[in-house]
Amino acid sequence: MKRHVIIVAIALITAAAAVLPTVASSVAPGSDDRWLSLVPYIEILEDKGNVFTINDMLNSGVPKKFLPLGPGRPNYGYVDSYFWMRFTIDPSSLKGADRTDYYMEIGNPLFDMVEVYVFDSQGGLNLMRGGDEIPFSSRKILHRNFVFPVSLSPDVRQTVYVHIKSSGSAQLPIALVRSDYFIQKEQLALLAFGCFYGILLIIGIASIFFFFIEMDGLYLSYAAFIAGIILWHSSLDGLAFQFLWPEYPWWANKCIPFFIILLSASTVFFTRNYLSMKTTGPVFHRILTYMLVLSAVIMPAVFVIPYTLAVKAVSLYTAAVSALLFLAGFYYFIRGNRLARYFSGALALFLLGSIILALNKYGLIEKNLATDEAQRIGSIIQIIILYFALGERINIIKREKNDARSEARETREKYEIIVEESGDMIFSLDDAWNFISVNRAVKNHLKIRPEDVLKMNLLDLIYDENEIQGNESVRLLRNKLEKFQKAGKPLSSRMIFRSSFGREPVEMNVRLEYIKVHERNEILGRASGISEDTLLKYFVEEKQKYEIENYILSADELTLRLTRNLARSLSPRDVSLVRIALREILINAIEHGNLGLSFEEKSAAIADGKYFELIEKRRSDPVFGARKVSIDYNLDGGKARYVITDEGEGFDYAGIIEGIRAEEGPLFMHGRGIAIAMNIFDSVSYNRKGNKVTLVKVLR
Repeated sequence: MKRHVIIVAIALITAAAAVLPTVASSVAPGSDDRWLSLVPYIEILEDKGNVFTINDMLNSGVPKKFLPLGPGRPNYGYVDSYFWMRFTIDPSSLKGADRTDYYMEIGNPLFDMVEVYVFDSQGGLNLMRGGDEIPFSSRKILHRNFVFPVSLSPDVRQTVYVHIKSSGSAQLPIALVRSDYFIQKEQLALLAFGCFYGILLIIGIASIFFFFIEMDGLYLSYAAFIAGIILWHSSLDGLAFQFLWPEYPWWANKCIPFFIILLSASTVFFTRNYLSMKTTGPVFHRILTYMLVLSAVIMPAVFVIPYTLAVKAVSLYTAAVSALLFLAGFYYFIRGNRLARYFSGALALFLLGSIILALNKYGLIEKNLATDEAQRIGSIIQIIILYFALGERINIIKREKNDARSEARETREKYEIIVEESGDMIFSLDDAWNFISVNRAVKNHLKIRPEDVLKMNLLDLIYDENEIQGNESVRLLRNKLEKFQKAGKPLSSRMIFRSSFGREPVEMNVRLEYIKVHERNEILGRASGISEDTLLKYFVEEKQKYEIENYILSADELTLRLTRNLARSLSPRDVSLVRIALREILINAIEHGNLGLSFEEKSAAIADGKYFELIEKRRSDPVFGARKVSIDYNLDGGKARYVITDEGEGFDYAGIIEGIRAEEGPLFMHGRGIAIAMNIFDSVSYNRKGNKVTLVKVLR
């Protein structure tokens, strides 16, 4: 906030000087010979069709049609017309008759064309031209207003004719200013203009600077709003034509309605951002968005329609925008929005000044100091108020962010405590299954340090027992994980994890699910130990009978169920080995028995990565798909007995068993599952056909 105060303090020091141009040009008529208003001495003729020439003024009855302009500062409002003015200068009416150098100044820089004809007593004619329809460099005096030199000769009356074309506000302030005083007055005016535009530039540049510091687009929209005010005012003051585009009279003649639209659009854009309408007022946000679209349509139109019509259309549009903005500000104000108080007050002052200026330009109220400068003063006050409001908004946002960060930090700390103190292994993974984080419970379960786990992949940590069962279990697990990645649905499964060197594998219940972390997907995992069944030690006898369809994954799940009660009699390692062997036999019954896959067909499908595709194709075949595998399980305290029967054609089991016992390579490869079972179970026997096998494990 201090930085905003410093900047605004600089602005406030110079704000009062913004009205000096008017003060300097408002010296009472007849106070001395420095400045004399010519309004009381002017006669005027409106020439709507532009039919009269300077010759008509001299050689016909046209001069008789002139009427006195009357007192005050003349104002015809917005008209598209031509005017003739005339007056006679009597040097004897001025003090200091020895001073003969004067300037005639018309204080309206927006006339399309101004022609000044000066006649002396001998009938001599001097023509001077200006206007925003001709290049600025063609002017006799390079000044924002229309300024023409007039030399007064003692005791010589001079008649002056002024021909004006106006398609905008036909305000006719005209005065005679002594040359030395004109320079003094102009210095004060330039100082005041410098103060006014300096305030706007200081705050505008500061806003851009703070945008790069805070990276908040609101500062940028505020700078655009200030830019709109600068362009509009500088065009009204004639400074833009003088300094920015002096050789482009067409643009100078058309730019004011364009800048009015631009200012309105920038105000709308700033308001939407300042009041966060997208989230807090979607109805207002939508309506103002439509107004922005409408402004984009109107902007090019102002260049093709007559100037007077363009100004009137733009005025209606601006009035509608102003009403909407004021209504939005009031709506937010009554809802208790702190920021709306600043906005509503600043907007009210700006609109009041704009309304007074509009009424002034349309000739509906008197043109004077107050009406001339109302909008300028309103703009300065609005800019300062909104600048403070902008700083307050940024502070509020920062406080909210800090509060949110503090709350998030506290929540994170609590979460980290909960995670670290949890007895379950909690971890996160990326889409490639690499560990991102893991709690210290991994050391309790797997006897591996968390920092070592972070260097690993989940698939590296899962026990695959390659030397015993090949890659079958890994393939089944990968299938589950692929389905999880594709579907995105939580996965619950049992997994066998590697532990530190020399220790038994650890079977755990694992749950995986996708979560969003900083706009990216992560996999959150939780692995818990499998608790011992409380009834396990009381089991004397257990019998189960199952019949399964030809799903490879069902074999994996079923073996978990068929071996869970062996832990009371066998070590964890032996239970895992029984489970592996039983799973191999079940998979053989499905693959080679019911689905009729040969060893060659299976090997080729695995090599091509089309194993599961082949399984699914055979399952969809009516001959193979209807077959079932039955499992009879009996646990009687002394042994566990499994009878597995398929509905296939059987096979030459005797030859394979003989090859296994002889350790012959090709035969051993064909009978890997049987070989595993023979090494794990105490008895492995087949029926004559080879589609039924009985497995017996003696329990301690």
